[in-house]
Parts: sequence; structure tokens; C-alpha cells
Amino acid sequence: TTVLFFWVDEAQGALITSGDDGTSVSVPLADGIEGLCHRHKELLSVSRAPEHPLYNKDLEGVLSWLPESLLCTPIENPVSGEVIALLEVSNDRKPGEEGTAFTAHDEKLLRHFAKVIEVAIDIVLDVEELKLLVEKQRQACGRDRSALKDLESANRTLRDECNEAIETLLTERRRFESIREDLSSANEALRTEVNHLEKHCEREKQGCEAAEMSAEEDRSRAVALVQKALSSMTRQRADQHESFEAEKRSYEEAAHAAQRALQGEVAALESQLQQRMRASAMERSAFEEA
Repeated sequence: TTVLFFWVDEAQGALITSGDDGTSVSVPLADGIEGLCHRHKELLSVSRAPEHPLYNKDLEGVLSWLPESLLCTPIENPVSGEVIALLEVSNDRKPGEEGTAFTAHDEKLLRHFAKVIEVAIDIVLDVEELKLLVEKQRQACGRDRSALKDLESANRTLRDECNEAIETLLTERRRFESIREDLSSANEALRTEVNHLEKHCEREKQGCEAAEMSAEEDRSRAVALVQKALSSMTRQRADQHESFEAEKRSYEEAAHAAQRALQGEVAALESQLQQRMRASAMERSAFEEA
């Protein structure tokens, strides 16, 4: 996360910030996302900032960061209402990784942070005005040490208030960083859980595929067994049919042989009968002759 503070220089028409090496960096006031935030006086939240048409690529040349998402909010003068500065927070993108978009809670924190800065600036302006007043009073009163002590006491009081405001600002910043760390930890835990679920789904998928393969193998074996049984039954039926045909042929041959034998016996009996009839006729003829 990178935080940039831009001072508004109306005379030069520019926004002034500091580079990573501490040198002053100036960008045109009317250009870029920052210029849009200055003109509209409202917080801007930009995801995928490098793809935004108003993205200022000149900042990449002087700052060693590549933002992914941006939050930019104006800081106004509490008295005049003019925008005197801009506060910009970015999620930096590492090579080969994607940044994280800001949430509505982040926007709320940045608005609160900007209000704290406005209060601190107001206090500083009051301190500066008080310093001028003290100087005028010192010049007017000359040696009036009592009045000077009172003014110095008021100055110390205001300095203490300023220090308290700065401490509050630092506390809010530490709180903001703590919230960012908590969000980062939650995101990491979520990614771990997603990876665990993906691995679990992959294992379940592999189990289902293995079960399908096992079922397919069982089905193939069952089909093979059925086909083998059908083939065996077919062969048995063929063998039975051949045996039946052989027995049938044997019975038919035996019947034909018996029929031929019977026909032979009948023919022999007919021949014997005819011989006996002829003999009987001859005997009767002889008897008649006698």
C-alpha cells in the first residue's frame, strides 16, 4: 500500500508531492485522476487504475510503484472550503500478481483520515495565526513580560493540542494499517480455504472417474462372461443337435434295414405259398386223373 500527499499550488496550476528519493514531483492540476478529484471535490475510487483513461503515467517515471486500485480524496480548508491538498492511497501491484480493490469500508476510513488531517491543518493554521498575533503583541507591548508569558502559555497550549491532533492522526494511521493487515490475513485465509476446496473437488472427481472406470471394467467383464456363457450354450446346443441327428440317422438306417428284412421274409413266405399252391394243384390234378 502506498500513500501520497499532494499539495495544491494554485499559482503554478500544479499538484506537488515527493518522489521515492525525496525530490519534489509536480503534475498538472487539470490532468489525471487527481485533477478530477480536485475539480469535483469528492472521493474517487478507481479499480484497475492503469486502464483508466485519466490515469497519469508520468507518476510511474518518478515513483517506484505500479498501482492497481486508487482511492483519492480532497482535503479542504475548514474556513474557506477550498481544496488545499489531496490524499491518495493505492494498492501496489507486484509483478505477476493482481492487486486488491478497495471496499466501502476503506473509503469510509480514508474520509475519516482526511477529516483528521483537515482538523490538524486547521490547528496548524490557527497556530500560525497565533504566532503572528503573538509577534504583533510582542512588538506592541515591548517589555510587557506578563502579556508575553500569557501568549507563550497559549502558544504552548495550542502546540500541545496540535501534538495531540498529530498523535490522533498517527493513531488513526496505525489503526488503518492494522485493518489492512486484518483484511490481508482474511483474504489469505479465504484463498487457503478455496485451494482446499479445489483440492477436495479434484479428489472427488478422481474418485468418481475411478468408480466409473471400475464400473466400466465390471460391465465389460460381465458382458464377456455372458458372451462366453452364450457361446458355450450355443456349442452345447450344436453338439446336442449333431448327436440327435446322428441318432436319428442311426434309427432311420435300422428301420430301413428292418423293413428290408421284413420285405425279404414276406417275399420268401409268398414264394413258399406259391410253391405249396402249385404242389397242391398238381396233387389235385393227379388225384382227379386217377
